[in-house]
Amino acid sequence: QEISLQKAEEDIRLAQAEIVGLESRIKLVKFWVEGFGRQGVVSLLLDSVIPVLDSRANHYLSLLTQSAASVTFQTQSKTQKGQVRERFQVQAEYSWGSASYQGTSGGERRRVDLAVMLALSDLLESRNGTPVSIRIFDEPFGPMDDAGREQTMKLLKQVASRVGTILATSHETELRSLPEWETKFMVEKINGVSKVSDGQ
Repeated sequence: QEISLQKAEEDIRLAQAEIVGLESRIKLVKFWVEGFGRQGVVSLLLDSVIPVLDSRANHYLSLLTQSAASVTFQTQSKTQKGQVRERFQVQAEYSWGSASYQGTSGGERRRVDLAVMLALSDLLESRNGTPVSIRIFDEPFGPMDDAGREQTMKLLKQVASRVGTILATSHETELRSLPEWETKFMVEKINGVSKVSDGQ
């Protein structure tokens, strides 16, 4: 019986030592999970590129809106309880008031979207170290008015002169008549098959 008691005590000591070791490993794992999570390396990387994104996006947006709008990239937001949470978001401000991105027209939102996309592509190119000679945009004009389309076309031509080629898609047939397009293609779906033809 005494031997059984000693063995039980030894087993308890071994189990306790194993628990201590596991707790240490759990702490280490939690450290790395947090380190590579939103509040760790990801947050640091985002914080390091925010100034570049702000600068490039506002450069493009000033051309698209005649400096009537600006954007700010943020990596944190506050909850209703006042707690700070890691959250990547884009805030838009307009010179005619404190309208939010969601509260503006479709054309105004499309200009902000385009400026942000161009800023992100510039960042990607700078980090990659290799020039990207093409940009592709799906419906860049969207629900814009004539003035917005003109400003967007001017900006796309500027970007094309720098990067090489711009491809843009649109369902609006009247855009085909714009003289700024160097090459136009028509994509038609016939019997479930998409066919490309000369859009001149």
